[in-house]
Amino acid sequence: GEEAELINNDDGYKAPEKKTLDQLVNLDAEDESLKRYKEQLLGSLSTKPENAFPDDPRKFILSKLEVVVKDGPTHEIDLKNLDGLKEKPIEMIEGSQYHVQITFFIQHEIIAGLRYA
Repeated sequence: GEEAELINNDDGYKAPEKKTLDQLVNLDAEDESLKRYKEQLLGSLSTKPENAFPDDPRKFILSKLEVVVKDGPTHEIDLKNLDGLKEKPIEMIEGSQYHVQITFFIQHEIIAGLRYA
């Protein structure tokens, strides 16, 4: 049905070639402005970034999902603990305007081409 159409959306997007953090840092190393830009994005290039969950091998960790209803409550779902989720459904008035906020962590390497569908 409609859900399958959303999941199998082939828009022709191709993720860029996978590169390690070291490869990205050393790419165009002679360009001073690019080096400063990378330091702004990545912090000090001489140290590895800290991982929020160092013992977790996952690269992408969903932490929290929030449904923010305009002129209404914010519904927060802790994605680290889904116990009891069915007992706390999100209720909204038909026609409500809302947006979704997702809190996540990227660790162990850089992820390129992250998409939300």
